[in-house]
Amino acid sequence: MSTTLPPFLQAFADRRPEFAEHVSVIREEAYYTAGALDVKTKILIALALDIAAGAELGVKTLAARARAAGATDAEILDVAQVCYSVAGLQRLATALQAM
Repeated sequence: MSTTLPPFLQAFADRRPEFAEHVSVIREEAYYTAGALDVKTKILIALALDIAAGAELGVKTLAARARAAGATDAEILDVAQVCYSVAGLQRLATALQAM
């Protein structure tokens, strides 16, 4: 699944094409090439990471790519629930430092 570059990587491609090409190769392998994990699972993991990071554009883009790879809305909602659970619990654990 070859993809277009995200805007931040395109900005590098415009200025440092060799660097952007290296990153693109790694990205293609990491996200869009099946290995021990299938492509849909890899994209759902990337989606979870972007949700946790608060990367709204990445979340929108990766959700669309996950759907294109066969993910259902139910699977995407499961990813969101896991992220909420982990991030929410981390915040509670951090809050306890105030005690």
